[in-house]
Amino acid sequence: MAIIKKAGVIVLSLMIIFSLVTLTLLISLQSLLNVGTYTTALEDAGVYDFMEKQLSQGQSFIVMNGGIRQEINNILSKILDYINGKANREDLTLTIDQEEIKRFYIQEASKIRICDVGETPWATEEINCRPANLTAEEAVDLYFQEMDIELPGGSGGKINLLDIYDRDGNIENIREAVRIQKIILYALIIFILILAGLIMLIDKKEIKKAYRTIGFDLVISGIIILSIVYTLRNYLINDILAKIQLIGTAAVRITQPITQTANISGGVILGIGIITLILTFLIRKKNMKEKNEEKTK
Repeated sequence: MAIIKKAGVIVLSLMIIFSLVTLTLLISLQSLLNVGTYTTALEDAGVYDFMEKQLSQGQSFIVMNGGIRQEINNILSKILDYINGKANREDLTLTIDQEEIKRFYIQEASKIRICDVGETPWATEEINCRPANLTAEEAVDLYFQEMDIELPGGSGGKINLLDIYDRDGNIENIREAVRIQKIILYALIIFILILAGLIMLIDKKEIKKAYRTIGFDLVISGIIILSIVYTLRNYLINDILAKIQLIGTAAVRITQPITQTANISGGVILGIGIITLILTFLIRKKNMKEKNEEKTK
């Protein structure tokens, strides 16, 4: 019977260790849903400066109230909120500057040559020339009307981000994966508590032994987590990701919050495990001292 109980405790301990490591990694991955993770990476990679430079040399068809930096952050925030289940599809909209788009078409139309006598300006979407009796703006309006073309955003002047960035449904798949991840995360917390309760139930006559077992489980889990973080940081991130041209810096910045969260979590778990073991040791020592005093009496 004692062997069966000991084997049961070992199996439960292994399950606790595996569950704790998995739970910590899942919690660490939650940092990927934080907009700050990406804004820091974009800042360090110089993406904001590059976009601002490009915008200053061209045109923008998106209504931006706070500049390109704020607009990029706004887009990221909306997409991440949607993935995290905090926003609906209808919330992922951008306002299009249709007047600016119209001016762009008119500007381009003014560069098109005037049609010769009897020449057809267009028969399909391919434009041959511009009618001589129409201004550039009138030609654009007529072309849009005959080709049944509507300005982006329709009558409301708004477009949905998913229609642009998620035509293949990848973001939708990620959103579903995040939803499942959250369910697994909460299930693991309950599962770990149940396993710890079973260990205490098995060793209910020696409750200090149960706490000591759980303390060892926490220590081992913490060491495994810290080892995984060390391996990822020193080999995968610094030796591989950091050396990838163009995206290396951004990739390192994005993965940093993951390893930092895992590192802190592993340290906390290890610390709690050590404290638990110390307390059980002190309680045991105190009990032994009390027993010795009783014997001497």
